[in-house]
Amino acid sequence: MNSKRSLVCILLLSFVLTFSNNAFAVEKEDFLGAWLNNNQYTAGITRVLIAEGTLRGQLVFKFFGSCYPYECDWDTVSVIYSGNPITVIYTSDAGIHTLTLTYSEKTHILHIHSVFERPGISIFEYDYYFSKTSKPDLTIREIDQPTKVITYGETPWVWYTFTVHNLGAAWTSTTSEQLYAKIVNLTRDGEPVLNAGYFDLSGVTSLDMGEYTEHSFAVSDSLWSPGYYKFQVMIDHDDLISEDWEHNNVSNFFSLTVLPEHQIAGTCEFNNLPVHYYTSEIPSLVIFTSPGNNVEGAELYYYPESSVYAVNNIPEDIPLCIYSEINAASSAYTSLPGNYRTPGSYFTLSDMTSAERENYSVDYIKIMHMTRPRDNENISPYIGTPQDVYQPGIVFEWAPVPGADEYTLEINLYRDYENPGGYGFISDILDISTTDTRYVAELPSNNELEHYQIKLIAYDSNGDTIGICYTTYTGGVWSVAYRFKVDYNCYPELAKPNLHVVDVNLIEGDTLIVYSLEVSNVDMIPDELFASAPDLDPCGGNTESSRTWVRIYDIYGGVLKQYCAFSSAGDLNMMNFSLPVGDTTPLAVYAELEDRRCGITYTTTIADTAYACPLADLDDDCAVTLSDFSIMAAQWLMN
Repeated sequence: MNSKRSLVCILLLSFVLTFSNNAFAVEKEDFLGAWLNNNQYTAGITRVLIAEGTLRGQLVFKFFGSCYPYECDWDTVSVIYSGNPITVIYTSDAGIHTLTLTYSEKTHILHIHSVFERPGISIFEYDYYFSKTSKPDLTIREIDQPTKVITYGETPWVWYTFTVHNLGAAWTSTTSEQLYAKIVNLTRDGEPVLNAGYFDLSGVTSLDMGEYTEHSFAVSDSLWSPGYYKFQVMIDHDDLISEDWEHNNVSNFFSLTVLPEHQIAGTCEFNNLPVHYYTSEIPSLVIFTSPGNNVEGAELYYYPESSVYAVNNIPEDIPLCIYSEINAASSAYTSLPGNYRTPGSYFTLSDMTSAERENYSVDYIKIMHMTRPRDNENISPYIGTPQDVYQPGIVFEWAPVPGADEYTLEINLYRDYENPGGYGFISDILDISTTDTRYVAELPSNNELEHYQIKLIAYDSNGDTIGICYTTYTGGVWSVAYRFKVDYNCYPELAKPNLHVVDVNLIEGDTLIVYSLEVSNVDMIPDELFASAPDLDPCGGNTESSRTWVRIYDIYGGVLKQYCAFSSAGDLNMMNFSLPVGDTTPLAVYAELEDRRCGITYTTTIADTAYACPLADLDDDCAVTLSDFSIMAAQWLMN
């Protein structure tokens, strides 16, 4: 080849390589901006905001995760830029997130590889892909609601403040893009209110990425006459501002009860929640000086949508009592489960402060009682991950509710609070109706960082709710859902059970010979093998026979006896079989333990029936020797 031509080719190749590297070199500025997950329905990281920090070369990261009703707002993390990719370590109470951010100079896609570690528990890895947005993303993340109950005509007015966040690219107003908000979906006592408030925020001319602004509106006489209200606040109601995500412009629902003039008011509650959470039945309210002596002329108001009540025209200086009943089962009063009543406590208005008069709750008693798998009246405090773990074939059982026509049992699969995707619903598992007060659920083992939740409700013949099972915990904590896990273990490598005949006796007038058996290494057999298994085949009339059945055989394979109701491994040391006097005594016997859940059968050693062997005999020579102590020492070392 011509040397000049070779030199030209080398120089040209060098130029192309240099140009290629420079053309696609990743700079710190490439990472700056608002990045949205290409999968809007992700259960993981939804977006990341990346801005310049105050230090030279510093980048500030703000991650958001999938939560309800608003995205989870992670803490801010700062990193000094040292090149592509960037590693960001985020530590939270749930665990450690190691996030590797790689920017593609060709596709302009930001790839985030997430490694989530719960120290000493597990490690999870996820991949997310983000695109940079040039549009703002306006959302109302919170509303400061100073009170949910106000009095009509009261001054000064009550002001609500809502906050508008820009979680997208920087926004600057133009002639066509002005910032407005509006109260939407407003109802009074369930009826739509058309003339809802409209807010002009045009004084806000720009919102940088991550910046927010606040606006207040008054709850005044012009709109909020007495009644029960529900409403939302929506930013950019007329879609004047172009955004990537328009679905998150509306706030969560808020409620407000406006009361007429009154002397005392509060909420009708059961288990610290308004009673409308439990039943649609309307409580009866009376106020008396003593049972049967009602206050004449008392004015009582009740708002079923919020469970708020108010009372006017009552004496100020004598003891009074507000009494209430909720007859969910029938129109006649009953104190049995499914109906609620107040225990009744007295107050004197002249002894109460203004705040006490406005927040005097009427509390009810009674609750639907679940007895299995756990008594809901006696459960330890719930903290974090559910503590109760059961085998498949769980029995749910509850006390009957008078007047109940049917019950519904709903079981769903949820993510744990520690799950990288955050606590949340995964899928429906079961939704059944039954007239019985017992149901056996065949639930598979849940995955790690997942759990089951149940809801148990009683209905009358009209389909009205008359009972709900609430899981109550010590310390006053409660939950509408009962949380638990399902898991079972198979033991393919279980130690061989050592069977021995330990006693031979004559009984029943010397007509039967009873052979007593024991397993010397019973402590190496897990009790879990003998848990109740109501989802498996019954043993005769026993529908809750154990997971593992035990059969005793003679040396020729003939069945001498079967046990199907053991509850623990220790029951193996209560086995026996009997033969009539005069029958041929089997030379030896053995037993089989059939784990019906896992399809594994364990066969014991063979036990000689000619004479009883000591329990400490481990080598089956019916004598306690140094050999037995050697076996015992080896077993001890293995454990």
